[in-house]
Amino acid sequence: MLSYFAMIWEEEDPAAADLVTDIRSRIERDGLAPYSHFARPGLELFDFSRLPFGGNILALPNSPDGMGGAIFGSLFDRSGKSLSASDIAASDLPFSSRVCRSRGDELLRYYWGSYISFLDCGDRFVIVRDPSASLPCFHADQCGVTLVFSHLQDCRFIDRSAFTLNRDFISKLVIYDKVQTGETGLNEVRELLGGERLVVTSNRTMTELAWDPRDFAADVLLPDQKEAERRLAETSQMVVKAWASRFDRVDVSLSGGLDSAIVLACLADAQRGRDVGAIHYRLESGDLSEESHAKSAAALAGIPLETIRVRPNSVLPNVAAHPPTARPYRSFIGEAPSLAGRISPGERAALFTGQGGDHLFLERRTPQAFADHILTHGLFAGALPALLRASRLSQRSIWEVLYVCLPALLLGRRESVMQSAFRHRQETMSGHVDAGPSVDASLPEWVRNAKGLPPAKFLQVSSLPHMVQVSDSATRPDAAAIVHPLISQPLMELCLRLPVSLLLANGESRGLARQAFSGRIPDSIRHRMTKGSASSYFMEFLEANSETLAKTLRSGVLAELGLMDRDELEKMTRRENLSAHRIGRSLLVAYAIEAWLRTWTRIIGKPDRQA
Repeated sequence: MLSYFAMIWEEEDPAAADLVTDIRSRIERDGLAPYSHFARPGLELFDFSRLPFGGNILALPNSPDGMGGAIFGSLFDRSGKSLSASDIAASDLPFSSRVCRSRGDELLRYYWGSYISFLDCGDRFVIVRDPSASLPCFHADQCGVTLVFSHLQDCRFIDRSAFTLNRDFISKLVIYDKVQTGETGLNEVRELLGGERLVVTSNRTMTELAWDPRDFAADVLLPDQKEAERRLAETSQMVVKAWASRFDRVDVSLSGGLDSAIVLACLADAQRGRDVGAIHYRLESGDLSEESHAKSAAALAGIPLETIRVRPNSVLPNVAAHPPTARPYRSFIGEAPSLAGRISPGERAALFTGQGGDHLFLERRTPQAFADHILTHGLFAGALPALLRASRLSQRSIWEVLYVCLPALLLGRRESVMQSAFRHRQETMSGHVDAGPSVDASLPEWVRNAKGLPPAKFLQVSSLPHMVQVSDSATRPDAAAIVHPLISQPLMELCLRLPVSLLLANGESRGLARQAFSGRIPDSIRHRMTKGSASSYFMEFLEANSETLAKTLRSGVLAELGLMDRDELEKMTRRENLSAHRIGRSLLVAYAIEAWLRTWTRIIGKPDRQA
């Protein structure tokens, strides 16, 4: 798993220089020898990745004007070729100058991947997180040094005693744990979001938006459907093949749904002798099994399938075992089974998923697709067929579709997915937890403001934070990388540029993707409009852990800080109330946050209830 740490400082600042020296000595004293290390005046970058994933620093050659830096992670050109350190070293010197003078825009325009770039632009340092946000990026300032890191738990050499709990942000997480604002659970630590740029000067740091998804959504592509299908299939194939080239062995987490079947089909065409397999996690519960769909996808791709049975009577992780991450770790409750037994020593292995397909291929049954058609093509260009498609898609009458679309058509109203989701959770949870401050003002501007986009397209754009929240803020001990190949910048940009009417071809959710992969995935999956459910598994898991949840939360830090009402917690954790879905899910979220709070109160002490 990839992990990095970097320091940026003014060499003339004695306090900053002393801290840098102290951190270097702590790293050496603790025996934390990095896999590789990059240094230039005022910048040091350490690769602390777990073997065999070391060697991820791509050094930029110094340009004639003194600019340079390094890129951490994986970088591809627009054709999908993976760039190595030797490729970068052999590049012409103006490459560094172009990248640095553009403050990273050159990377965003002509390259893609999973990376964090550290650029010395002469009078400032610039850090850019790629739009897929697959590598975490957190930063903090201490004694004039800007500390940038992927995993706080790996940075034992940082003085954590100076951190304090961000009570307002924690209250937001209790309500809606997917919220992303750039804040973390610690007041002194910020998160650089996907496509953002952190600019570090001698007297301040500031964040800018370097990659705006609204710009691509506004730059509309209007190919005919066949051409759109071709582009979608080719781009999906390219990104999966590019990612596969980075590994010796690839397994696909094959749910039996459309998106993972597409990833498997692309991988089967790109394998070229690589060790490839498929894994289906079968829930041992009352839910309808998806195994037959997974088997048919694997059989058509010619890839062997292994089924791993997952039982709902597993025990919650120890509440004292949460790592000291910058924000509660979303997968703390349900870690994926380890693949360590499937991997040979020194083998670069990955587990591919179909994450991202719902958001990019557009798994939405929104009647607003009709409003998008009218705003894009006008009232008299195929309006009636578009209305009928929107009715079929949303499963509403044409009158209901018109009623829903009128506010957008007449008043220009646009709904942000993140804002509406948070408000809904705030309303439903108001009787159980401290509702906290509104999240609206702290969300990124591109999530709140449609910038003239039609309503259904803005729904897609503003849902992207839900897609990219899958990056791991905690490191795992196993030797397999988790890769979501569909969440790649070229595919993101293509799907943003394609109008909703094409993505929802034939009035079907993910309609274009279904057509683009005709013949490459089983028709039983391609024509399937339902998704698998884990409701029974979820309820059985809650039942099996109800006593632990009740005991932990009723006497926990959340209740002590007033973030959850103790009397309401007593009601919520009664066994007879667990069947309410929102209560059950909220309790599991609260357990993860409780575990995180207990870790940090052991490190920095318990804050005042009113702080």
